[in-house]
Amino acid sequence: MTAMECLERIRDMQIELRKLERDIKELRAKLYSLKAIDYVKEHISGGTPKDLGDQIAHFNARLKFVQNKWARFVRYSDFVDSMINQIESCQLRALLHERYINGGSWEQVAEVVGVSRQWIDRRMHRLAIKEFEKIFKNSLQEFTAVYNECVV
Repeated sequence: MTAMECLERIRDMQIELRKLERDIKELRAKLYSLKAIDYVKEHISGGTPKDLGDQIAHFNARLKFVQNKWARFVRYSDFVDSMINQIESCQLRALLHERYINGGSWEQVAEVVGVSRQWIDRRMHRLAIKEFEKIFKNSLQEFTAVYNECVV
């Protein structure tokens, strides 16, 4: 894995977690909108029954899965952030932190760093990645352990 892939993996994990959070919100809404079973209607056999208990169990299992993903994401992003924090330049640190840890757009990054978007595109981002690559290479063994624990 390269240093850039390491950073991009955080953004991918954030996208996946946002999707899972929406799924949880949808499941929660379905649970709140459940109606009582109408025993007057004819019983149809076959399929798997989805009574309230089944749906709550499904919700709880899904919630636990998402919470586990969040915990792994936090561990991974904290480790990557600790590598970013080793960069000497305050602006380069801020650029990488805002873009990859906070998930900011390039416009937000430019605002935080205090430079134009064009300056970030032309020069700063490349410099920040080069600095991060140095630290990444020195931390590769530790990173691999964290990556295997949190991502794989």
